[in-house]
Amino acid sequence: MNLKHIFSATLVMLIFLSCSSENESNNEIPEEQINEETEETQEPNPTEQIVYFTYQNYGSGGLENWIIIHDENGTLIDFKQTDNQFSVDFEIDEESLPNKINVTQLSYSSDPEGNNLYHMLETYTDLEVGSIWEARNNSFDGNLIGSFNFQVDNISGAENVLITTPSGILRTGPASDEELNGTTLRLTDIPLYEDQEYMVSLRDDNDSTKYYLITPENGADYVYDFTNFQEFDDPFELELPSNYFMLLFTGGFKENDTNTHWGEGYKFTEYIGFEGGIYNLGYNDGYQRYRFGLTLTLEDFTYSLQSIGSKIKELTIPDKPFFTLEDPNIYDLKFSFDLNTVTKNTRHESIVVDGQGRYLNTTWLVYSTGTKNQKIGRLPDELIEKYPEMNVDALELKAIRLFTQSYEQQALFEAETSKYRTGDHTSESFTFRNFQ
Repeated sequence: MNLKHIFSATLVMLIFLSCSSENESNNEIPEEQINEETEETQEPNPTEQIVYFTYQNYGSGGLENWIIIHDENGTLIDFKQTDNQFSVDFEIDEESLPNKINVTQLSYSSDPEGNNLYHMLETYTDLEVGSIWEARNNSFDGNLIGSFNFQVDNISGAENVLITTPSGILRTGPASDEELNGTTLRLTDIPLYEDQEYMVSLRDDNDSTKYYLITPENGADYVYDFTNFQEFDDPFELELPSNYFMLLFTGGFKENDTNTHWGEGYKFTEYIGFEGGIYNLGYNDGYQRYRFGLTLTLEDFTYSLQSIGSKIKELTIPDKPFFTLEDPNIYDLKFSFDLNTVTKNTRHESIVVDGQGRYLNTTWLVYSTGTKNQKIGRLPDELIEKYPEMNVDALELKAIRLFTQSYEQQALFEAETSKYRTGDHTSESFTFRNFQ
């Protein structure tokens, strides 16, 4: 290669490198500008959302339903309408998660003419984050397949008629004039549920309670003589003082895993009345668990004992405990007592007839920890405006119930809202009324 060609090639290369270096220098972005643009385009990391409460709706029954949630100090967190939705989740930023929550259900209903308006509020305090409210009802659990008739001859009156199955109670109370004709008791159109054994338990005028077990068929007519009914295996007597109201019963569950909600299982014997004296009760042997229930209203308090487990055949009615009401306001309820309480519930109510002749009812039930003052948050302004006939400011304290034996607060919430319980359980309570 001669010198002329070498010089030309070198010159071209220098020009190319010079242009490339200039272009790179002109296209270079200052570091400060890169940082600013990066900060502008970069999305902040979102805070994780936590489901802190779930409401499951098993049928609103035509009601308008809302769930309102406050923290443990009564500060409003959120509220949502829940009717026509099976499951509603409540979410919150992880960093805003409260320690405990208070949950209120507001239900509204009215008659077709709008003359009777009902506002029902139900609150559970001190609940754990992540709780689930299963809005189940107390209806009979079974597959209805028809009905049957049951007649009893040669019975001397029918002071009480009990028709029960393992799934619950179908009939309780005295016979009507239409059902009892002389010495014949005729029970018609008894609902027939599939795969249910029925116990018909009758008490006559001689205070004798006997029972008959039957697995009926659809459309059948059964006729039995009262002398064919059986005595209970384990009879006993219980004496009660004079009272203003009394409900007393025994019953049982045949299987360990049977639902032990108070409305479930067989009832053996039952008394409903207003008199003191000796009552004849009984149990049948061969059951896995037994039920006993007593609600006794005395002069200035009501004593209640409910038991699922072993047979209860004797008890002592306690004297009235010390109790003094200090402030009846639902938002600042205060009272003194000498009971060691596990949980409590209160009922405030307002019933008025307005200038248009409408019946307006507002009731607020509160379930709270027994040893704490209940922290009830104010309802959202939006709901106060939506339901102007909900007269919260005029609520009056009607009852305070203190549980000395019961579930703890969280277990109580789960048992009450799921309506499903198993295992042994004892509930003892004292209820106070007439605060005016």
